[in-house]
Amino acid sequence: NQQSISAETHLGMILHREHNMVEAMKLYRHAAESGGGYADAQYLLGLVLLEGANGVEKNFIEGEKWLNMAALQGEEHAISHWRKSTHIY
Repeated sequence: NQQSISAETHLGMILHREHNMVEAMKLYRHAAESGGGYADAQYLLGLVLLEGANGVEKNFIEGEKWLNMAALQGEEHAISHWRKSTHIY
Protein backbone atom coordinates (compact mmCIF):
# COMPACT_ATOMS: atom_id res chain seq x y z
CA ASN A 1 0.00 0.00 0.00
CA GLN A 2 0.97 3.64 -0.40
CA GLN A 3 1.84 4.06 3.29
CA SER A 4 4.38 1.23 3.29
CA ILE A 5 5.90 2.52 0.04
CA SER A 6 6.31 5.93 1.64
CA ALA A 7 7.89 4.34 4.72
CA GLU A 8 10.34 2.39 2.53
CA THR A 9 11.32 5.56 0.73
CA HIS A 10 11.88 7.44 3.99
CA LEU A 11 13.98 4.60 5.42
CA GLY A 12 15.97 4.63 2.19
CA MET A 13 16.58 8.36 2.68
CA ILE A 14 17.94 7.72 6.18
CA LEU A 15 20.27 5.04 4.86
CA HIS A 16 21.27 7.35 1.99
CA ARG A 17 22.28 10.07 4.46
CA GLU A 18 24.33 7.46 6.34
CA HIS A 19 26.07 6.61 3.04
CA ASN A 20 24.61 3.08 2.96
CA MET A 21 23.80 3.39 -0.73
CA VAL A 22 23.39 -0.33 -1.43
CA GLU A 23 20.60 -0.73 1.12
CA ALA A 24 19.06 2.63 0.25
CA MET A 25 18.97 1.63 -3.41
CA LYS A 26 17.19 -1.64 -2.59
CA LEU A 27 14.44 0.26 -0.78
CA TYR A 28 14.20 2.95 -3.46
CA ARG A 29 13.99 0.32 -6.20
CA HIS A 30 11.27 -1.64 -4.43
CA ALA A 31 9.21 1.51 -3.88
CA ALA A 32 9.88 2.81 -7.40
CA GLU A 33 8.78 -0.46 -8.99
CA SER A 34 5.62 -0.74 -6.91
CA GLY A 35 2.26 -0.43 -8.60
CA GLY A 36 1.61 3.11 -9.69
CA GLY A 37 5.24 4.10 -9.32
CA TYR A 38 6.25 6.33 -6.46
CA ALA A 39 7.82 9.47 -7.95
CA ASP A 40 10.00 10.34 -4.93
CA ALA A 41 11.50 6.85 -4.90
CA GLN A 42 12.00 6.94 -8.67
CA TYR A 43 13.83 10.25 -8.37
CA LEU A 44 16.04 9.07 -5.51
CA LEU A 45 16.82 5.77 -7.25
CA GLY A 46 17.83 7.73 -10.33
CA LEU A 47 20.17 9.91 -8.29
CA VAL A 48 21.87 6.95 -6.63
CA LEU A 49 22.40 5.32 -10.02
CA LEU A 50 23.85 8.53 -11.47
CA GLU A 51 26.16 9.03 -8.47
CA GLY A 52 27.28 5.43 -8.26
CA ALA A 53 28.77 5.87 -4.79
CA ASN A 54 29.51 3.51 -1.91
CA GLY A 55 29.05 0.14 -3.54
CA VAL A 56 26.56 1.15 -6.23
CA GLU A 57 27.88 1.04 -9.77
CA LYS A 58 27.15 4.11 -11.90
CA ASN A 59 24.51 3.50 -14.51
CA PHE A 60 23.75 6.68 -16.42
CA ILE A 61 21.10 5.16 -18.69
CA GLU A 62 19.09 3.53 -15.91
CA GLY A 63 19.53 6.59 -13.68
CA GLU A 64 18.16 8.88 -16.36
CA LYS A 65 15.29 6.43 -17.00
CA TRP A 66 14.16 6.64 -13.37
CA LEU A 67 14.59 10.42 -13.24
CA ASN A 68 12.49 10.78 -16.40
CA MET A 69 9.78 8.54 -14.96
CA ALA A 70 9.67 10.70 -11.84
CA ALA A 71 9.57 13.89 -13.93
CA LEU A 72 6.65 12.56 -15.95
CA GLN A 73 4.76 12.17 -12.67
CA GLY A 74 5.49 15.77 -11.69
CA GLU A 75 8.34 15.28 -9.20
CA GLU A 76 9.81 18.81 -9.07
CA HIS A 77 13.47 17.86 -8.47
CA ALA A 78 13.35 15.39 -11.34
CA ILE A 79 11.82 18.03 -13.62
CA SER A 80 14.58 20.46 -12.64
CA HIS A 81 17.22 17.81 -13.37
CA TRP A 82 15.64 17.08 -16.74
CA ARG A 83 15.58 20.78 -17.66
CA LYS A 84 19.24 21.19 -16.74
CA SER A 85 20.30 18.06 -18.60
CA THR A 86 18.47 19.14 -21.73
CA HIS A 87 19.41 22.83 -21.31
CA ILE A 88 15.77 23.92 -21.07
CA TYR A 89 15.24 26.52 -18.38
